[in-house]
Amino acid sequence: MEEVLKKRKNLKINPQIDSLLKNDNDKKITLVNKFVFQVFFCIVILGSIWLYKIADPLSFEYNKSKYGWVLQYNMTYEGTYNKIANILNEKFQFNIPLKDIPLNEKETITTIPLVNNNENILDIPTEDNNIVQQENTSLINEIQQKEIQSYNNMQIMAQEIKNKYTLVKPTTGQVSCPFGNRQSDNQDISTFHLGIDIANAMGTNIMAAMEGRISDVSNNSIYGNYIKVQMDDILIVYAHCSKILVKEGEKVKPGDVIAQMGKTGLATGVHLHFEVRKNGAVINPEYLIDFR
Repeated sequence: MEEVLKKRKNLKINPQIDSLLKNDNDKKITLVNKFVFQVFFCIVILGSIWLYKIADPLSFEYNKSKYGWVLQYNMTYEGTYNKIANILNEKFQFNIPLKDIPLNEKETITTIPLVNNNENILDIPTEDNNIVQQENTSLINEIQQKEIQSYNNMQIMAQEIKNKYTLVKPTTGQVSCPFGNRQSDNQDISTFHLGIDIANAMGTNIMAAMEGRISDVSNNSIYGNYIKVQMDDILIVYAHCSKILVKEGEKVKPGDVIAQMGKTGLATGVHLHFEVRKNGAVINPEYLIDFR
């Protein structure tokens, strides 16, 4: 019996089978390594985005509103080609021809001839088209209701702040850009304005609109030289300053001069960008202060 066992131990596995088993194991290890790397890579990317949001929420919100369309863009070959061609034609006056994008079945419009007339008219909408139109109308109504609710909540929060704190105008001048949706020729400027812009001469004094503690004094490419003043769950931002006269950690009261007006950062002229947030939600400053 012992001799039989020794012979079995000394038997060598067929080299081809051994090679196949080894290759199979190598493939499994490679797949596992790829999976682990992909998971690690995703964690790094998401972690970086999260840290960016925590470190500079204002810049994060701006870039999200500016570049978020990329995630929703339908990246077909024809669409991408035309997008690039349009940019080159506009920026460098090239004359690149655009490609025809085939219509989807739902986008195809058929026409029928009128009797004794050379013109064409659109087909009468089918039952499916009516359903689509009803869904679109419902969606639009839902969006409008959310916007109305958002502005109602904003007014409620503004009234709570006015009841609890003293507020003053942060500077003198004219409101050059109000809160909310705006049209801008500059593609680097977000189409939704998170605060209001007050324009005046270079060096105009900027005052604390409300009591609080200076939580951040810094600068970036968008807001330029800026100040953040925190009071409980309320954050006020003063941006595009030419000169800052306070330091982080200082306490201020309404009317204290904290900076001077400028056009640092992404600014087309001398002005103060004045922004108010409560628990991270933006509030129209004109709900809080009369800027007339």
